[in-house]
Amino acid sequence: ADLQLIKDIGARVHLTITPYDRDIISKIEPIAVTTEARFKLAELLVANGVPVHLSISPVMPVLSDSFTQAFADRIAKIKPGGFTIDPMQAYGAAFEATEKALAGDPRWVAAAAVIQDSDDYSTWKAAYVAAWKKAWEPYASLPIIPIAMDHAGKTRHDLRTGLAIDFKNFAYAK
Repeated sequence: ADLQLIKDIGARVHLTITPYDRDIISKIEPIAVTTEARFKLAELLVANGVPVHLSISPVMPVLSDSFTQAFADRIAKIKPGGFTIDPMQAYGAAFEATEKALAGDPRWVAAAAVIQDSDDYSTWKAAYVAAWKKAWEPYASLPIIPIAMDHAGKTRHDLRTGLAIDFKNFAYAK
């Protein structure tokens, strides 16, 4: 019933998929559905002609790094209209909530150290985007728009070309 309603109103569905292992997700979002369930929902929607955009978010050092290739492979298989990799913005409330949820976890201690050092965080983000560019190279010809969010620069970039995306004049391919 919901699928038909989504199709009838011509909605585009945006799904967030968090790139962490289940142990981390259960601490940050204890009642959230699994990453696998989110990917399966995206597959179902796309298979039924619903436009989908995936947000790989919030991406964090240490916690997200190992998921890049597997997520790129899965996204290429699903074939949504696009996806965005979106690094965590370490503003007060989000950082504090994450720190509280992951207190004492050595992976969080390592991630927080990078996030709190602006030079280290910039270096990590550049390396993370480069890893996604490499992971996406085999799929660059697919009609999927791969986007890297740059909050500091207030821009979004196409992972294939590095060019800024003008969202005022942007349209997904049909």
